[in-house]
Amino acid sequence: MQQTSDGGYIVAGWTGLTHDVYLVKTNASGDTLWTKRYGGGYGDEAHSVQLCSDGGYIVAGYTSLASDSYYDQKRDVYLLKTKSSGDTLWTRTYGGPGDDIGCSVQQTSDGGYIIAGSTSSFGDGSGDVYLVKTNSSGDTLWTRTFGGKYVDKACSVQQTSDGGYVVAGTTSSFSADSSSRVYLIKTGPDGRVVTSLHDGPGNLPTEYIFHQNYPNPFNPSTTIGYALPARSHVTLTVFNVLGQLVVTLVSGDIEAGYHEVQFNGSNLASGVYFYRMQAGGYLQTRKLLLMK
Repeated sequence: MQQTSDGGYIVAGWTGLTHDVYLVKTNASGDTLWTKRYGGGYGDEAHSVQLCSDGGYIVAGYTSLASDSYYDQKRDVYLLKTKSSGDTLWTRTYGGPGDDIGCSVQQTSDGGYIIAGSTSSFGDGSGDVYLVKTNSSGDTLWTRTFGGKYVDKACSVQQTSDGGYVVAGTTSSFSADSSSRVYLIKTGPDGRVVTSLHDGPGNLPTEYIFHQNYPNPFNPSTTIGYALPARSHVTLTVFNVLGQLVVTLVSGDIEAGYHEVQFNGSNLASGVYFYRMQAGGYLQTRKLLLMK
């Protein structure tokens, strides 16, 4: 829900045996001004709503496709744009062959929208964080996935002052026992990871840790994780087999905790590369394989 410019509220969820998206507009006292239902009749839910600059609303959730069984239904991210009266302007869906769910939406400074949720259609694991950027008409500009080999999902997304995005959610991929941990991701304006942080097992790490990248081999992106027992100056670099510097992924003071960064090799040739971390007195080099 969100408070609206007239002092009332807009509430989004779902209703009925057919699980329709349900939108309720109230006055400042919570008295209903109008209600609207949307959906295809196979199970649709709204998980996020925001007032837009034109006075209408943007709603994100999921829509289900026809199936013989409710429990076997495939779900796609559902984006719904309405007028101020709640009447539909347009709808869009995003996803692939698996389940894809939108959990948070925000209008961005360019008039488009950013959606965060989860996907089992794309990425590396049984469920990954799913980030979708659209233009003002809901057409896809880019998508990104984040996570590891277990279940990871986003619960909230916000645009930041630098034009990038911060995403909060949970991760089971980056804990010692596969239990859920808080997952925080900071991206640039193009959705590429600047850094991410998760509250790994216990409190803070007791030693420096430099993980093997995942996936490996990879094409074209892979995730590199590391842990710091204390605030440290970190340099994380990638070299080719000739020892030539390819890219510097991290260079600066980083807080203690569990971190990860993405390396994208889309502009590189297939082959073996090496990545190295220096932090405090710690130095470690590992090998990664790009296969196109």
